[in-house]
Amino acid sequence: MASKMTPEQLKTIFRPDQELSIVLDRDQQRTMLDIRESKVYGLEEHRLIIAQTNPPLGWGMVKRELEVTLLISRISEGGYVIKRIGFKSTVLDLPEKLETTRQVALPAICLTLPQSVYPTDLRFHPRYDLPSLLPIEVMQCSQTGVSMPQSPIYRVQNLSEGGMLLSYRMLPPAKAPVMGEVAYFSCGVDKRSPFQVQAQIVRLRPLDRMDLLNFMAIKFLGLDGRPKKRITETIQDINQLEICFVFPEQVKLEL
Repeated sequence: MASKMTPEQLKTIFRPDQELSIVLDRDQQRTMLDIRESKVYGLEEHRLIIAQTNPPLGWGMVKRELEVTLLISRISEGGYVIKRIGFKSTVLDLPEKLETTRQVALPAICLTLPQSVYPTDLRFHPRYDLPSLLPIEVMQCSQTGVSMPQSPIYRVQNLSEGGMLLSYRMLPPAKAPVMGEVAYFSCGVDKRSPFQVQAQIVRLRPLDRMDLLNFMAIKFLGLDGRPKKRITETIQDINQLEICFVFPEQVKLEL
């Protein structure tokens, strides 16, 4: 769920010289995202004016929708926190010379004003850190999806449409996860009925001390149907919680 933005919020976020990153394509067939750097020139009643990128956007981008991201900072109970937010915007014009706030005519990009913002990052599958209000517990099943007795319980640290980062205490060798293993994982979200996903263990970061957590990254395989719907719903729930960080004084959380 995204947060609706007021004119006051727009002015707070889009200050002159605020740095921006434009994501032109999240094509999964590419090895790298196409990201162009820019900065804010000014904010008008019906448009956001930013610097032309390098390499520049061509005229074929006019009327096309872009994803624009930026970093925001807030002071929270845990201290000074920086997070990346994103928004969708359409290119209105690409003036070759537009007078900026510094009375200098420079190449620019004119965008529609964003209607909402959402947490994001600069990955193919944006990752969402799980807030404490939305715990997810995961249990490993067999390769055929059958629950295993006394299976260890993992806690989800972050989640994306491509996989999860899980944490767990030190396990005996017989129960420890195996790098590259493919299995089913049962996910329980906030007391709702659990659902299963098939995934591969793609990264392990074990620690030696018994009182510290180990970490395991799993990659979803063939996510569709009910599991995909549940993952999407969970990300929407995280967005609703996370957006309170962006505008804490104006957004009220309703669970």
